[in-house]
Amino acid sequence: DNTTVTRRTVTVGGVQQNSIIVLEGLEPGDIIASAGVSFLREGQKVKLLDGEG
Repeated sequence: DNTTVTRRTVTVGGVQQNSIIVLEGLEPGDIIASAGVSFLREGQKVKLLDGEG
């Protein structure tokens, strides 16, 4: 499954334990990169790892 990287601006409502509460800027089903983001570029094609997304 290939997908394309798109940068989003989000509104964060706070942090609870190990989670960040996002109030605005994401849609249901959006997949978020949380590691290696410094290597990603807008429009870049990426492949999800098995078990991800």
